[in-house]
Amino acid sequence: LLLSDLDLGGSIDGLDLIKTAWRGPHNVKTIIMSGKSSAKTVVPDYTAFIEKPVTGNALAEILEREEHT
Repeated sequence: LLLSDLDLGGSIDGLDLIKTAWRGPHNVKTIIMSGKSSAKTVVPDYTAFIEKPVTGNALAEILEREEHT
């Protein structure tokens, strides 16, 4: 499982990170989080999105959902 913020503040962003992970030999489940709800439109279909601030319940729900996909 790879959980990343969309904005990493460096030369790579969260989308670049998950695309790199998906090029590897493993089927990595990926979740992007952002404080900008509009960011959901740029997240690929194979990646879950969670809006910040993240509550414990919201994180538990998305992890449960990802475990069963």
